[in-house]
Amino acid sequence: MSEYAKLAKVEVKARGRGMQARVRLPDKVKFTSDSGNFINFYCGMGQYECGLSTAVGRPGWRWFVNSLGGEGNGGGTFGEFQNGEQVTIKLTLNNATGQTEFWVNGHCKYVFSRRWSEQTGFDNCRFIFGALTAQYNGQTLPPWGSWHTLAVANSLMYKDAAKVWRPLERSVATVSAFHWPSGVQCPDPQDYMVHDETLNCGAVSAELWCN
Repeated sequence: MSEYAKLAKVEVKARGRGMQARVRLPDKVKFTSDSGNFINFYCGMGQYECGLSTAVGRPGWRWFVNSLGGEGNGGGTFGEFQNGEQVTIKLTLNNATGQTEFWVNGHCKYVFSRRWSEQTGFDNCRFIFGALTAQYNGQTLPPWGSWHTLAVANSLMYKDAAKVWRPLERSVATVSAFHWPSGVQCPDPQDYMVHDETLNCGAVSAELWCN
């Protein structure tokens, strides 16, 4: 089965070696079904996706690390962070070792073992607001069940190919909202409500909410 998910993405147009943001977690989270629901906000580049997560039945948020290469796929303890908190996350290639590191509030939480070259630059440095409500089994999509009020990614920055951290602005980034599976009738809401009018100030916000 495949995921039934909704996402909002801020993606850097240039090749880069890192991504960071100060995330203000939503004031409210609600799950209206219990079929594997979770909400993730994370920095990504290449095969790496690392950030903050909560899930149905969990007491608050935790940090997590994930790699399509199979390494990582773990994290902290749910409840380490609570709704409304601000948490700074950073995913970066270490300039000296070439290893990918994930930092939370100024503390290194995980170092991946693979070493990348001095010339490495990823063409998909990104920040993601993401939510999943079920596993899609090829039948009709169920009603959406993972909800949160406004979440904000402030102080968005990327590390360019020259290893310099630069603030994100509209000239170097794109913002999009989408869902999968595609090509299937999707219950409301179709996608995230995204607010990108502050992108030139390095901030984007998004919400999925119903009263």
